[in-house]
Amino acid sequence: MSGLGVLTGLVLAAAVMLGGGTRTGYVGDVIAQLLAVVLLMVLVWQVLCQRESRRRAGWFAILLTAAVLAIGAVQLFPGAGMLASGNALRTAWLSELGLAGLDVHWAQLSLVPHATWAALCSFLVPVAIFAGCAGLGRREREVLATLLLVLAGVSLGIGFIQMAQGPDSPWRLFEITNRNDAVGVFANRNHFAALLYVGLLLAAFWFAARLDRSLAPNGDQRLAVVWAGLALSVLLAIIGGLAMARSRAGILLAMAALVGILLMAASNRRRAARLLSGGKSDGWGRWAVITGLVAVLFVAQLGLHRILNRFDVDPLEDRRIPFAVTTYETALQELPFGAGLGSFVPVYAAVEKKADVFAFFGNRAHNDVVEFLLEGGIVAALLMGALLVWFVRRILSVWFRAEPGDSAGHVMLQRCASLIVLLLLVHSLIDYPLRTTALAATFALALGLLTRPPQHIGGMPDLKEPIVTSPTPEVAVAPTKPVQERRPWQGPQQWPDSWKGSKTSEPDDA
Repeated sequence: MSGLGVLTGLVLAAAVMLGGGTRTGYVGDVIAQLLAVVLLMVLVWQVLCQRESRRRAGWFAILLTAAVLAIGAVQLFPGAGMLASGNALRTAWLSELGLAGLDVHWAQLSLVPHATWAALCSFLVPVAIFAGCAGLGRREREVLATLLLVLAGVSLGIGFIQMAQGPDSPWRLFEITNRNDAVGVFANRNHFAALLYVGLLLAAFWFAARLDRSLAPNGDQRLAVVWAGLALSVLLAIIGGLAMARSRAGILLAMAALVGILLMAASNRRRAARLLSGGKSDGWGRWAVITGLVAVLFVAQLGLHRILNRFDVDPLEDRRIPFAVTTYETALQELPFGAGLGSFVPVYAAVEKKADVFAFFGNRAHNDVVEFLLEGGIVAALLMGALLVWFVRRILSVWFRAEPGDSAGHVMLQRCASLIVLLLLVHSLIDYPLRTTALAATFALALGLLTRPPQHIGGMPDLKEPIVTSPTPEVAVAPTKPVQERRPWQGPQQWPDSWKGSKTSEPDDA
């Protein structure tokens, strides 16, 4: 791999393994952010040196970093608070903090400036990973996807150890956590489950690519059984991890991921038929169906009772609904500027309804859309809309319009990335997975995989044959005469007269 690929992978590994906390400010988050700064500096340096193969990634890094800094500058600039001086909610909030007499000309738009600084720093990791991935070729992108799959496997292994050792396991990395469930490298079981269904999709891609190669006419078809067996083992392990996590959202989205895998299998069969000689189609679609059925039976036998206990809770009693409703109402009052990035906790505590008060404080809105709208105002709404439009366009391109030069493996990887982004977005409507450094990095990597790879990247070659190929002209072959079978001379036939005068070579007797 190139230096850019290695550095991007290092930032990804640090973010996933150290950034599983539900709040900002952990040491692991700081380490990932420092590495992200190094990666961004490398990308900017490549733009200044005008390296053609990396310039686009560098411009991504510059523009996205500039956008983040612009948001921070507006929200933290002294005196900008005068723009929202007539806001009743802001006036009440300043009064509660004992700042009612503060000169609005020196006030900031952010109600919690120190939290806004921390939130701005948290954006560095996903921006760096997205820009770094956008500058890599197809082969290096596959390596990064494999790295994320390995990291998900490590987290799954830690989850198994946590369940084996019980609630007081030293492998639980955070003090405030779900002690009766598996959480892996996270503090929250829902976020652990999110990494598992991401790993489920990546495992499907990884094993499918190897099954395709084994089932090709020039491949070793004996390896297909090995890959299928390993795929089944990995699938069973992931489903077992989901059962141990007992995340309702994680289980439902994992089922959606299985449906997406079957869709990828069905679509890949049509494309593989054009790639494999003789029109022979791939066989991993059959294996996908078989492993899916076995996984369902496994869950029914071993983990169903743990899962059903979580679904016994009345959805109307879930605190997610009042969190989201109150946050949305407050966000409308804070338009058009928002309350400031990272300000949710104190702002929600000030506006929480008496009927919704419970023993713990609301750390998140459990809906990233309304929380981001509260914190960023109209700018946040525009950014989310732009991201959604770009994502829909990439889905249409990846699933329905093959681009010239793309390989079958790269198309499958991009479809896998589109499913990862879609599932994390849906998950964000009922939880806050993207508020963790680990899953924000995962989301950014999937977005980077959806970008078009640079056309001229030196180093590692692309995967497989291109999907769009020109037909090979048929060459006319002249018919050949059948070869007559030669038989030994035997029977009563006589030697021809023309042979009788010829000398025969006989071995001399010694």
